[in-house]
Amino acid sequence: VSLSTHGFFFRDDLLPAGDANRIRSEAMGLVARGALREAGFGREGKTDARVRGDQLCWMEKTTAGPGTRVLMSLFERLRQTVNRELYLGVSR
Repeated sequence: VSLSTHGFFFRDDLLPAGDANRIRSEAMGLVARGALREAGFGREGKTDARVRGDQLCWMEKTTAGPGTRVLMSLFERLRQTVNRELYLGVSR
């Protein structure tokens, strides 16, 4: 499925299984340590699980685990490719 045609795409096996397992393990560690917080919405950062029920944790590449850094690098390459191929100016 094409991103430019449908606005989304699917890619099986985007990451090797070892990387995917490492990322999952790091994410579950964040959950276990209570590092996630309720995601907010609006300028005030209101929280309401009926509107937005996810949790998040902002992180920098310098403090992320090795698996998460692999994912961040993949997302950066994706951002660059989308900008180049679809003439966008996505900055992050």
